[in-house]
Amino acid sequence: MNAKTLTAAVLLGLAVPAAVLAEEAPATRPDAAARDAEPRRSFWGSEPGRPYDDTSNYTLPVLPIELSGQAWLDIGYLQQKNTQVGSYDKNVNYAQGRFVLGAAYRRDFGGLFAEARAQFVAFDNERTKSQYESHTQDAFVRVGGKAWDVQVGRFYAWEPYWRGVGIDRYTAEEAGALGGPSIYRLDAAIGHKDEAGQLAAHWYPVEWAAFELGSVYGQESEQNNLGVRPVLALRKYGFLLTGGYEYLQQRPQDDSQKAEQTTKGFAGRLQYTAFGATVAVEASKASYDVTKSDGLVDTDLTLDKTSIGAFVQADLLRDYTLAGGYHLTTAKNEQKETNKHHQAFLAAIYRLPVPGLSVWGVLGFARAQLQDIDSNAAWENDMTSFRVRLQYEFR
Repeated sequence: MNAKTLTAAVLLGLAVPAAVLAEEAPATRPDAAARDAEPRRSFWGSEPGRPYDDTSNYTLPVLPIELSGQAWLDIGYLQQKNTQVGSYDKNVNYAQGRFVLGAAYRRDFGGLFAEARAQFVAFDNERTKSQYESHTQDAFVRVGGKAWDVQVGRFYAWEPYWRGVGIDRYTAEEAGALGGPSIYRLDAAIGHKDEAGQLAAHWYPVEWAAFELGSVYGQESEQNNLGVRPVLALRKYGFLLTGGYEYLQQRPQDDSQKAEQTTKGFAGRLQYTAFGATVAVEASKASYDVTKSDGLVDTDLTLDKTSIGAFVQADLLRDYTLAGGYHLTTAKNEQKETNKHHQAFLAAIYRLPVPGLSVWGVLGFARAQLQDIDSNAAWENDMTSFRVRLQYEFR
């Protein structure tokens, strides 16, 4: 066989499978309009606070692999004023960012489907982030039909308590003032754990109702985790009413250890959207029962926590969004200490002419009102922050 014949044979061997795949791939996946009409997508629409779900932004022309993701970069400044004796004020300049790339493979057969998806994370400040953050965001398999599915792996469950666009995950506004109790979002068993896995079932019985039964199972920091987390959502005439309950038990694997924790809580949100504007009020309550390694009750960490909040968001002229929100979290522990955390934000978003590209401005305020029963002391810590975000959603 001469060189010309060998080259032709190799090219033919590469071209034929590609051609076959190109012809078969459309037949194995529903068109975009049909998939967008599935209840798991159409139910949530584009309202604020919707749970993250796949958006089949781009499908490779040969292989049936769907790509999606986003990238964002924050440039910010925060000021902390700490009045506790021995603490000092801080002025911090910071820059951080995340690049998330998702890949999904889905096959449809009859009225059923099977899907596998993974999302990989790269950090702008890789040297510090890699020490304590995972490089995988989602990694799961999902099977189901038009109105139901079962999901197994690593993912983020639905959020009955949503804080608004200005209090994003991994931001200064989320952390708030030094020492302040975090907003309770029904987040003990929400997912994205370091070791424990998840199982969830979703059901859309009618066009105005959706149900998620989530769970956590596995180990985390040498403790066995077992949790359940049902969430119900109802929407009609612009209203969205969603609420849920969770129970998470964490027990040691080693019989010689006695440290364990049980978390129970519920959360709910009432939201109304009309003419591009959304108004929401929400509340949550949790109880944490914590036992120390010696078997005694941890009176500092055994506590009841409540959060109440509200946010507004308005889309103006299709390219602009203005938003604001306020949340108050109160934690009362077994030592009779009461700690409060006020968190508020104002945000503005401008969508640039490039599809998916936007610029954000977020101003945050937080105040923590703290107590220490041992020293009979009370103090306040404040935090003010501002950041500009450049975000690009791949579309």
